[in-house]
Parts: sequence; structure tokens; C-alpha cells
Amino acid sequence: MTGIIAYAVVVKHMVAHPNESLPYADRWLLLAALVMLLGGCLHIQWEVTRRLAPECFVAVGVMTAWLLIGESIPGWAAVAGIAAILAAMQSITSRKFRIAELPEADVVR
Repeated sequence: MTGIIAYAVVVKHMVAHPNESLPYADRWLLLAALVMLLGGCLHIQWEVTRRLAPECFVAVGVMTAWLLIGESIPGWAAVAGIAAILAAMQSITSRKFRIAELPEADVVR
């Protein structure tokens, strides 16, 4: 929940001035929000499959690099880039589940 609130704060600041770059504090707040959200997803994934998808960790590294160059790109582009990174990460994870690289979840009865 905290990650969603932090993300909303950053997007609220970005919407007011979409063509300006995100301030340093907002870029790090955005990264913290995304790490909290992905951390929650990883926790659920661990509880269900007892494995972690390495692409989540790669996505965090790529998002960090993307936000480090964030002072030279508009806020809308920073947020759009994050969305693209997360979409790619989710696509890879989804594909792994479809082709059974990750084990099926055991249903507790």
C-alpha cells in the first residue's frame, strides 16, 4: 500500500509539469515505490512457488539506471520508461509460467 501511495505522489507532481524533468527526490521516491511494489510481488511469488523470478531484480537495476539519467528527460518519459520496463518484466515472468519453467502452485486444502 505504501508503494502505491508513494507512486501516486510522484505522478501527481509529474502531472503538474509533465515536460519538466522529475526532481531528484521524486525520482528516488518513484524508485522506492517501485521497489516496494515489486517486493510485495516477489513475496507473493515466493509464498506460492518457493522461487523468485530473476527478471524482477534485473528490472530494479534497469529502473535505477533509467532514473539516474532522469534529470535529462521529461517526467512523462521517465514514467513511460518505467511502464515499459515493468511490462517487459511481466511479459517474461508470464511466459515462464506458461511454459512451466516455474513450478505450478500447490493448492492448500
